[in-house]
Amino acid sequence: MEVNHPIYPKWRLTGFYGYPDSGRRQDSWDLLRTLAQDNSLPWCIMGDFNDLLSNDDKRSSVDHPPWRIRGFRSAVQDSNLVDLPLIGYPFTWIRSRSGEEVKEERLDRALVTQAWYDMFPNCQLHNVVADRSDHYPILLKLFEGNRKKIMREFKFENSWLQEDDLERVVQEGWNKGVNGEVMSRLQCCTEEMNEWGRQLRNKYRVEIEDCRKELEMLRTLENHVQGTRYEEVRKKMSLLLAQEETFWKQRAKIYWLREGDTNSRFFHATASAKKRRNEINKLQNEAGEVVQQQHEMCDIAKTYFEKLFSSSHRNSNMDLRYIEPCITEAQNDQLLSPFQVREIKEALFSMHSDKAPGPDGLNPTFY
Repeated sequence: MEVNHPIYPKWRLTGFYGYPDSGRRQDSWDLLRTLAQDNSLPWCIMGDFNDLLSNDDKRSSVDHPPWRIRGFRSAVQDSNLVDLPLIGYPFTWIRSRSGEEVKEERLDRALVTQAWYDMFPNCQLHNVVADRSDHYPILLKLFEGNRKKIMREFKFENSWLQEDDLERVVQEGWNKGVNGEVMSRLQCCTEEMNEWGRQLRNKYRVEIEDCRKELEMLRTLENHVQGTRYEEVRKKMSLLLAQEETFWKQRAKIYWLREGDTNSRFFHATASAKKRRNEINKLQNEAGEVVQQQHEMCDIAKTYFEKLFSSSHRNSNMDLRYIEPCITEAQNDQLLSPFQVREIKEALFSMHSDKAPGPDGLNPTFY
């Protein structure tokens, strides 16, 4: 159905029910791909898909069949759809029969295109309580107000690796380090890159569009293929597209897609959904009160970890004489020996390049 709004453009809403018979799973996936071919309007499709995107969508002693997870994931990706994060209880269906193990799954969900998400960036998908059905209703809210802008923290961007000026910026920061201390040098590097990076943000979309317009103009000229300018702009646009893909891929954290799968729209949509999924909207304090203000939630988190790591919970009367040693003197000497540069390098270089950065904003890719 088409949804009309006095302010927003028209968009398409589809209710979906996946075939419950496991033998007809492929029919459900093919139907999803067929519905996605009509991409004339921003699209949201929601309902009971009778499928899971991962084993995290299930609470049971038996894992979901891998072929069904792969099949549903492939259909969602082929349709250029992104799964909206669910707020509240993580499962939407429950089976609890006498004498059987309780089984819970997230069968109900909402999938959207990037164009739809751009229209409603503050949307929220809630899991609502049901009194009788074995399915919990899901409620899609298009507008959520009172969202505060959070100060951007420094994070190293993998796309910067393709910038010619990066080495110069890092070298200038490294040389500013006080007394040659590594931590001081790294701090200076992050400060230099943060200032330099401000000028690069959002440049991809603007410069790609400029290249596209110039190519369109050059293409109308005779013998444009023989001209050097046409090839220069093509190469520049190719580089910008690669940087844009790297930029969003880093945020999407999709490791099961390999290099060369140019799909910046998919990465952008996945990153947007991931950001919403990781967002904390409310916390409960020690008095049982639910708070939603940012400063109140920060106070709760601070108090919790201060108590967790305080020394008041330690038992100073513990007698260690009766604990049998389990390591040799040689092993103990090795554990107490100073860290070697080789060990640090091996540990750092064994990490996935897109893993989360440390407190200084530098991820494994930087090193």
